[in-house]
Amino acid sequence: MGSVHQIGTAHQVEVVIHVDDALSEEQRSNLINHVKQHEGVEKASFTPGRKHLMLVDYDCDRLHANDLLGYIQKEHATAELVGPI
Repeated sequence: MGSVHQIGTAHQVEVVIHVDDALSEEQRSNLINHVKQHEGVEKASFTPGRKHLMLVDYDCDRLHANDLLGYIQKEHATAELVGPI
């Protein structure tokens, strides 16, 4: 799931994850930092003005979209994959 483009030898994918929970600024920051700690995640951020949508760029040779979803759910946030950017 996501749009794939090759960067060097890595296959970069961008996905949107809908976070159902109403998170505070601190909770969103903590969640972003948690996701970024995983090998293969290049970028993670919430969309300005749409604080329930997280954008994640990752290397699909190292991770799958469901891995990202699991990382978020492990932090006690209800979320689902929306799709590619």
